[in-house]
Amino acid sequence: MTPSRKFLRLLPILLAIAAGGCATKVAVDSPASNVATYNWGTLKGDLKGDLTSTFHATNRALDALGYFRVGQEVSKNEIEVIARGIKDIKVTVTLTPSKIDGATTTAIEVDDGNLPKSQEIFAAINKQLGG
Repeated sequence: MTPSRKFLRLLPILLAIAAGGCATKVAVDSPASNVATYNWGTLKGDLKGDLTSTFHATNRALDALGYFRVGQEVSKNEIEVIARGIKDIKVTVTLTPSKIDGATTTAIEVDDGNLPKSQEIFAAINKQLGG
């Protein structure tokens, strides 16, 4: 079998893997849900609090961790906070209403895909919410 035929046989498998990605469940300390998912560099989980209070808690948490907030985009059902850290690492926190009553879905993306940093930010936001 020629190399090109081998590649063509493997192509559907490779595409399925690339499209599906890999979602990893991560334990988090949150009253809303104790499990978050980490997929393609983004940690996503629910925090107890409405969108506005979670937004304010996010700002306080990023400030306390030494990040410099450089922007935010606010719409009716989504708030995105953008910050920069040491070595100009970009952090994006996206807040949306959760399916869980009284909770906000929080998605944290650190520029270099750093899961421990994402968990640290998630925990700091939860702490600011009183969790």
